[in-house]
Amino acid sequence: MIYLDNNTNIDKITLEVLRNSFSSLVDEMGVTLSRSALSLIITVGKDYSGAVLTKEGDLVKQGIEEGLPAHVGTIPFTTKHILDYYKDDISEGDILITNDPYVGTHLPDIRMVKPIFWDNEYVANLVLCCHWADVGGSMPGSFVCNALDSMTEGLAIPPIKLIEKGKLRKEIERLILRNIRLPEMARGDIRATTAALSTGEKRFHNIIKKYGVDTVKNMFTTHIEENEKNFRQIINNFPDGQYDWIDYIDKDPGIENSEEPIKVELNLTINGDQVTYDYSKSGDQAKGGINCGIAATWSAIIVATKSLFPEIDMCHGINNAINVITRKGSIIDAQWPAPTCGCGSCSYQKVFDTVLGSYSKIIPDTIMAAGACETNFILSGKDNRINSSDYIMYCWTEGGYGALKNVDNHCFISMYASGSKNQCVEAFEQAYPVLWERFELIPDSGGAGESRGGLGTIRRHRLINSDGVISSVGDREKFPTWGLYGGGYGLNQGFIINSNTPKENNVGVFVTGYKVKEGDFWHFWSGGGGGYGNPLDRDVNKVLEDVLDGYVTIEGAEKDYGVIIEIIDKNKLLYKINQSKTSSIRKKMKKPVKPRKKYVCYNNSIEWTK
Repeated sequence: MIYLDNNTNIDKITLEVLRNSFSSLVDEMGVTLSRSALSLIITVGKDYSGAVLTKEGDLVKQGIEEGLPAHVGTIPFTTKHILDYYKDDISEGDILITNDPYVGTHLPDIRMVKPIFWDNEYVANLVLCCHWADVGGSMPGSFVCNALDSMTEGLAIPPIKLIEKGKLRKEIERLILRNIRLPEMARGDIRATTAALSTGEKRFHNIIKKYGVDTVKNMFTTHIEENEKNFRQIINNFPDGQYDWIDYIDKDPGIENSEEPIKVELNLTINGDQVTYDYSKSGDQAKGGINCGIAATWSAIIVATKSLFPEIDMCHGINNAINVITRKGSIIDAQWPAPTCGCGSCSYQKVFDTVLGSYSKIIPDTIMAAGACETNFILSGKDNRINSSDYIMYCWTEGGYGALKNVDNHCFISMYASGSKNQCVEAFEQAYPVLWERFELIPDSGGAGESRGGLGTIRRHRLINSDGVISSVGDREKFPTWGLYGGGYGLNQGFIINSNTPKENNVGVFVTGYKVKEGDFWHFWSGGGGGYGNPLDRDVNKVLEDVLDGYVTIEGAEKDYGVIIEIIDKNKLLYKINQSKTSSIRKKMKKPVKPRKKYVCYNNSIEWTK
């Protein structure tokens, strides 16, 4: 078999076949994991990721159908950290485990690395990252937004061999499970992850048998170098200069009663084929659990950049082509023991959005406005339906993507830094003592613009057969998603318990250990994406379509777009545009109205304050 050209260049057809083979390998690991794990977080929510890396820990391939970009971007840092820790003490049959958030994301994301050998040669690494329901700490679910250190959040597992030369180290497993809640569920997830990695190893060996180990290694090198070259060519076509963007995290939940926002600032510089992301002017690391370690910051930069240039593959070629400058001890380069549980909802998302904002000054026609960030929500207690058994329900919000030029973007979708799936109501109601009384899109939540932002979603949960404790970490309650080129803001996010009752409490998205009783209910909702372009330039017929679809109310059509819509027959959905009044009001509205800054939630509806 001849697959190499002069032992340096791989045949293009073979290169493409191998690229897809390794992506399929990662997907198969994911399917094996999701079908054998115990937690709904993995089986239903798909909160896991996998990757193929070189023996040095450089990212080669992720899955096509399976995996979360936010995880994948950090996996090289995790792998290199493990390799540096163990150096030459790695053998065939080992599986190493860690959840170090400073080379990953946050403590609940457990990473396992399986070195791949062939004829006693160390060839590559396979990695799986799974979010566990709990890793200990002061609160069930290990989301403690007001934690003042990492130890309060949960158990930190340094790089260690969970399986050594094919044999499970039971004392290590016992140590981990002894320090977390729901240990049997975690044991099942451990078994599922190791089985999935073994499946990946078998598929890897089959590829080597077919193409040869030299061809595989050559494919790794060629794939990474090719993508670096292509990315540099794209950057080289942009004008040299500095392009800045600033965004804000609402506050530091570790400082009681503080409302001071935390700045995330990007100074993006292009010089020839080199792009530099300088975050050194960002605010100091927070006392509360909203910080990013350097790995998560790199991940946000890489994922955001990759999303702008789909012709570039998600691999180490991007890492090699960019410079990242941070300041140690800042919100996006937090140092131990800074807490990190809410990094994905807060600092990670702001890094992502500042990348979009900076590139909007370079390639405005292909950039979307800011999208809603996710809120991590935890409910825990004892389920009196099932012998008072312990449960931990982990839920996350879906929101709206920001609009693009000439494109109304997606509604009801997990965020781009996540990639996880919408949760199945039926599965959750079966597993947990909670009724989902409402789960729907929020009219007028998408940012107004010539192109409209995607809509946010609202949930109403009611607790049955249980008392419980709620924790939550989110953002964009104070600073909503921004629009571009005259586009409006999306809806702020929020969380209210027992609305329109004597027990109503607007607790906000930063919550730790809030006690709820059987019969209590709550609304929590995600924001919509920002708009793109002046709303007064939006086609009036598109506004009418939005009203018919329930995306925009008649009041919102007038307030945000200057379009007057009259009802002919509501039951038959017969509406019409009053063209003369619309023309008149649009002439008076010289610019879009300011964003609605306050909101309340009553009687199953969102109502805006004046």
